[in-house]
Amino acid sequence: MLYKSADITRDIDWVIFDEVHYVNDDERGFVWEETIIMLPDHINLVMLSATVPNYRVFAQWVGTTKRKVVYVQATEKRPVPLEHSIYFENKVYPIKKADNEIDKKVFDNVFNKLKKKEGSNSKSQGQRKKLDKSVKIAENIKHREDALERLIQSETRSNVEEGMRVENSKESNNLQQFITYLSTHALTPAIIFCFSRNQCETYASSIATAVNLVTAAERCSTLGFYRATLQRLKAGDRGLPQIRRLRVFLQAGIGVHHAGMLPILKETVEILFSQGLIKVLFATTTFAMGVNMPAKTVAFLKLDKRDNRGELSLLDSSEYLQMAGRAGRRGKDDKGTVMIYMDPSSRRFPEAEDVKSLLQGKGKQLESKFRITYNMILHLLQSESVDIMNVMHFSFGQYATILELLDMKKQQKDCLLYTSP
Repeated sequence: MLYKSADITRDIDWVIFDEVHYVNDDERGFVWEETIIMLPDHINLVMLSATVPNYRVFAQWVGTTKRKVVYVQATEKRPVPLEHSIYFENKVYPIKKADNEIDKKVFDNVFNKLKKKEGSNSKSQGQRKKLDKSVKIAENIKHREDALERLIQSETRSNVEEGMRVENSKESNNLQQFITYLSTHALTPAIIFCFSRNQCETYASSIATAVNLVTAAERCSTLGFYRATLQRLKAGDRGLPQIRRLRVFLQAGIGVHHAGMLPILKETVEILFSQGLIKVLFATTTFAMGVNMPAKTVAFLKLDKRDNRGELSLLDSSEYLQMAGRAGRRGKDDKGTVMIYMDPSSRRFPEAEDVKSLLQGKGKQLESKFRITYNMILHLLQSESVDIMNVMHFSFGQYATILELLDMKKQQKDCLLYTSP
């Protein structure tokens, strides 16, 4: 549309970039940047974000590129302040009160307990470590099953499998205790972030069969709405496994939200959550992007997730702040509660310094992800109104480079003035 200067762009007066910090996205950030550069000059822009530390530099770049005055409205104060806590062994440790520094005494105390527990769990799970090592070796062998038979004696393997079942049972029981704690301490509705679609479904299934979070009247309202919504589908589609599973979750006050769901089911979950009929929602990061669904509590089951390359890495401060910011409903809550869940059966807990960096982080600086792609070159060659050199010249990366050069020249000038007699 922009490459071809489509007529429809003449009828557009405003374009809103919600969550504009996704300019930082390694995979798609260059598309955001390219769009900002190529939008016609008559179109006005509105850009929204809660996690852009260098917003002034970014605003200056937009103003220079579009030849317009950019008005920045910023605030360091949240309408509903956040309180960050760690949940461990059915106790909550407030480690950062609203608008305050980290409580060092509480923080050190809870991480000392985690270290002791980690050591205890490691000793009791020696067999599981041996299995992990064996499986890693076996994965490099074509016939994995035969290799495992050679590496693990039948008696040992049965013991390990039993240990795995016990461990999974412990994990499920611990999570059920956590959900019960949220319900009995009036900390719902809650969004629980876990960074896997399968885990969302698995956790929701284990909770829905063991815990009921809604009244009979709420269950009736939920199921009535769900049945009415499904009437929009063909009769044959209403029996899909995903639809049947979600019905079980919803009647217990549990919901799931991830990119693998049917659009109609995601919409249903969002409506029911906004009406307070879903008390606990297991969600991936997609729920924190452009979905205005605040909750009383936000919980993190883990602080690391797999990136686009499949590598496991710690959340950066921008991601953490984006998701934590869903806690606290304006006009309803005095504070938003953010909990980091520590499973007592875990063999590895996050490092104290990593957690501290997330809590103290101000968000990730916006950086240009602009790059020339084959697709862009082909489109630009076919376009008469857009020049590839202009697009490159106005990129955010080029603007940042110019600022750096100007700063270097200023420092050089100041140094010459200082050293001259």
